[in-house]
Amino acid sequence: MAVNMNTDRAQGPGRNARFILAADHRDQFEKPCGQAGAGLERLTEFKLLLLESALLVGKAEPGVGMILDRKYGGPALARAHRSNLWVAAPIEVAGSRPLSFEGAQPLAAELEQRPQNEVIKCLCHYDLADPPELRTAQERSLITLNQACQASNRTLLVEIIPPRAAGADSPPMADILNHLYGLNIRPHYWKLEPQSDHAWKAIAKVIENYDPACLGVLILGKENSHSELMAALERGRRHEVVSGFAIGRAIHGEVLVRWMAREITDKEAVTEVAGRFSALVDAWKQAGRATQEAGS
Repeated sequence: MAVNMNTDRAQGPGRNARFILAADHRDQFEKPCGQAGAGLERLTEFKLLLLESALLVGKAEPGVGMILDRKYGGPALARAHRSNLWVAAPIEVAGSRPLSFEGAQPLAAELEQRPQNEVIKCLCHYDLADPPELRTAQERSLITLNQACQASNRTLLVEIIPPRAAGADSPPMADILNHLYGLNIRPHYWKLEPQSDHAWKAIAKVIENYDPACLGVLILGKENSHSELMAALERGRRHEVVSGFAIGRAIHGEVLVRWMAREITDKEAVTEVAGRFSALVDAWKQAGRATQEAGS
């Protein structure tokens, strides 16, 4: 499914919901694989099962997609590109801080090797309180990526996760986005942690001010519990700036552990992941109906 950047972007946030199964984990998948004493090739097999789950959900729901890496998800990524799914792949070196990029350099050369309809996803562990040298290096990388995507007409998704010490408060995400927009970093999508209603309103104001054609924010899940995710989706659905979600481990993390231990079959893994994924889609849709009823 080709992503028409100009058409999609002109529609603005809230028009086309995106339900994304994030499966570009690399380091996070290696740990359970090692604990099970399994070879890393099993990760490639599991990501193909995740693709089957996404395709099952996509039969009934428009807007379904996947984020897949090339390290372990290459075969699944190639198959996803032959489907009707929205498809993204990471550009960042996993865990890099300061941010660095995969593949060929300069960055334009790497982008040329990727399918034109592939969304470029970049995770940056970024905080306004970072030491100046680190912050400047990360900003320089994000600026370079943004310019390369604009020059090659690529759709860009930027995921921002502020690193924090245990128990530390999160910095206001609106302040972070305001600063990045001031550097002319303008992705088509942002991918952010769940926020309070107050924070979503502040984020919406920043995006409306700098880039009203932005396609909005996708909520990430990390390892939040099912109840926490349901509450986050219900809260996010009340705000037009939130376009959907891109959730991974909260859907498939526990399934991966049991599958690696051979406690469940391939078919059981596919069915369970599809069920968990569908439950989040249903929660999003139900929250939308509740919001409409409240406003009527």
